[in-house]
Amino acid sequence: MSKIDLTDAEKGALVGHLKKLVGSWWNGRRQRKSRVLFQPECKECGLRCASIEIIAPDALPVEWAAWPQDRREAFARYRVASSHCLLYEGPGGSNGRVGDPISPERAAAVLAAIANPIPETLKACGFYDGAGLCTECREFYCPDHWSISATGYGVCPRGHGKSLDPHWHP
Repeated sequence: MSKIDLTDAEKGALVGHLKKLVGSWWNGRRQRKSRVLFQPECKECGLRCASIEIIAPDALPVEWAAWPQDRREAFARYRVASSHCLLYEGPGGSNGRVGDPISPERAAAVLAAIANPIPETLKACGFYDGAGLCTECREFYCPDHWSISATGYGVCPRGHGKSLDPHWHP
C-alpha cells in the first residue's frame, strides 16, 4: 500500500471532511449504526459493481439483517469486535465473509478514497481491482461488463483493459 504524504493543513481539512462524513463515529461514541457503505453502480446496467464497507468497533454491517444466518454467525464469531473492520467485494475478488480488521488510520484512508473515488486513491487503499473503476474512462463497471478473462484481465465496454486479479501469475 502506498503512503500518502499530506501537509498539516491538508490533514486538518481531511479530518474535518471525514467528521462530517461519518458523524458520531469520530467523536468517540461507538454506536451500532456507525458504519459507511459504498456501493458504486455499473455505468452499463446499474447493478452494484463493488461493495466497500467500513464498520466501527462493536458495530454491525449495514446489510446485516439481509445476510444469511450462517454469515451472521461467522461474522459474530470471527470478527475482531474491538477493531475497525473492512468488508470488500469487487470484480477481482473479496476479503471474505468476515472482512479484515484495520487500523483507524487505514479506515480514514479508505473513507477519503470513497469520498473521492478516483483510480489512484482506490489503488492506494489496496483495492487492486479499483472497485470496478476503469482507470481510463473513470466509470464503474460490474464484473459482467468488465469481460474478465480466465487470467483475471478485464476489458471495459470502451475497450480499456487492466488486470483485476492480484493473485494471477502466468
